[in-house]
Amino acid sequence: MLLKLCAVFVSFLALVEAGFAPVFLLGVNSTPKTSLIPVGQMEFIKDVIEPFAEKKAIVFVEKHLNYKDFLCGCFDRLQAVPVKTYYAAVERPVEGLKNLTINNNELQIDDAIDGNGNLEKLLDSARENIIFINFDGREDFNKNREVVLREHDEAIAKVIAKFGDKAYYIYTASTSAKALNRQRREVIPTTDGYLYRDGANLLLFFRSLAVNDGKDTSFLKVDQTTVKVENSNISVTMATNTSKSLTFNIELSHGYFHMANVEYDGKKFRSSEVNAPTTFSYFCGDLTLYRIRPEHEPDADPYTLHWHSLQFQAPFNSKTKPEFIFGDAWHCVGFFSGGILMGLLIVVLLLTILFAGVCWMLDINTMDRFDDPKGKTITINTSE
Repeated sequence: MLLKLCAVFVSFLALVEAGFAPVFLLGVNSTPKTSLIPVGQMEFIKDVIEPFAEKKAIVFVEKHLNYKDFLCGCFDRLQAVPVKTYYAAVERPVEGLKNLTINNNELQIDDAIDGNGNLEKLLDSARENIIFINFDGREDFNKNREVVLREHDEAIAKVIAKFGDKAYYIYTASTSAKALNRQRREVIPTTDGYLYRDGANLLLFFRSLAVNDGKDTSFLKVDQTTVKVENSNISVTMATNTSKSLTFNIELSHGYFHMANVEYDGKKFRSSEVNAPTTFSYFCGDLTLYRIRPEHEPDADPYTLHWHSLQFQAPFNSKTKPEFIFGDAWHCVGFFSGGILMGLLIVVLLLTILFAGVCWMLDINTMDRFDDPKGKTITINTSE
């Protein structure tokens, strides 16, 4: 049975690589399909598209979109849409949709949508019920994949908020041979993020840095980093593209280095748990630092800093080589999470109850004296 499931899974992956793409349908109730069986192009058009032929369809084409992209947590706004259907593998969905149109209404995202998600230019030029918006022109090697997907998630959400029920929306990928060949030959940079080294004093890396003021999230790009070392204190200043600097100290205490005095835009953030032994490197996949609210502003909006894949190390050792590499990772998530501790406490409580019950049962003794109805009544003195 297990071998059969493995064979089905491998064949499914092979079909995906052979020209099948995921499809995220939003705004209409469509017929769901099983994820283990790919959906053919004719079946997709007949069962999914034709029932809504009277409505306008806006198709967002994402370069190299695959099922792994939906596991990164980058589509918070699309996930919040109440009516949606996900198809894991559809045979050449874009090509099938283009065959239904007379004119090829395909625009690049930069030409079609402005910062406010307006589509006036697109609607003026589109006469078909199916409109294609291509994300391929927005590829930026300076941004990691998750940042780009979050930007596209926001752009699609703005379009959905503007047009609502007037249209339905398809988020998918192009599976043309040209696109597949380009994907195989493409050289992806290995430095995906920001890396900084200050000799043997500090090694710092993170994939992205964002700030949330309680309303919007802005991604910060570090232009320059300045480090000052004084005994057991390293002062770090990061100049960002917002003309505001992020500053923090790395201090040595009892064999651990700590991140302290984190400040951005005049606001201080709590970082008491960001620490690691000097022989290890601190690592956190998603680190969120919360603003320390001043006493005179108890109801101030929450303000947070978000680090994605943050890793840094300050050895504080004169014998460390300038080209040192990260030590073993000291993860921000401890071995025992809150759920694990609660489970262990419940198990201990149940074992205690079981142990007490077993002890009480073992303490039960059988009677060694029996009353004979024909004989003299047994009397037991209280002294016994």
